[in-house]
Amino acid sequence: YVGLVSIKDLKQYEAMTLANKDASGRLFVGAAVGANKDYMERAEALV
Repeated sequence: YVGLVSIKDLKQYEAMTLANKDASGRLFVGAAVGANKDYMERAEALV
């Protein structure tokens, strides 16, 4: 695993004080799927 973090990235991270983060500071992610006929296939594709 290789990553690059810049000063701009750190400033943006610090500016997200209202962001929903876990105990390690990682952002939570959410998704929504409408109730159409293929909702199960689309929901499975998200996981």
